[in-house]
Amino acid sequence: MSARPGAQPSSSTVLVVESDRAELSRLTTILRAEGYNVVDVMTFRDAVRSLQSGAPNVLITTVRLGPYNGLHLIARCQVSQPQIISILTHAEEDSWLRDEAVSKEATFLLKPCAEELLTRTVARSLAGGR
Repeated sequence: MSARPGAQPSSSTVLVVESDRAELSRLTTILRAEGYNVVDVMTFRDAVRSLQSGAPNVLITTVRLGPYNGLHLIARCQVSQPQIISILTHAEEDSWLRDEAVSKEATFLLKPCAEELLTRTVARSLAGGR
């Protein structure tokens, strides 16, 4: 698979925060194949450290992160690094989570997300079409 025109993935960094190792590996593989620089972590604390060391262009985070959740990360970014594009993933449709994500200007995706939907969502978000 090749990088999407206009998205300039080689200069875009995606932070993927996923507590399930297999899903983290799957997302990382998909995004790297598209040419994105990917930082992958499994915990909320590692995500916070990663955000402090450098701002990614895109944050993809799952809801369940131990005692915290992905909405906490998105809220942190919204305040301290509002330029970061956020995508929240969850294994079940949940209208409250979807509404919360949207209220924080984040995209909500069901997981496991189809490869094409994931790459199209990231590319569209980077192109300004959140």
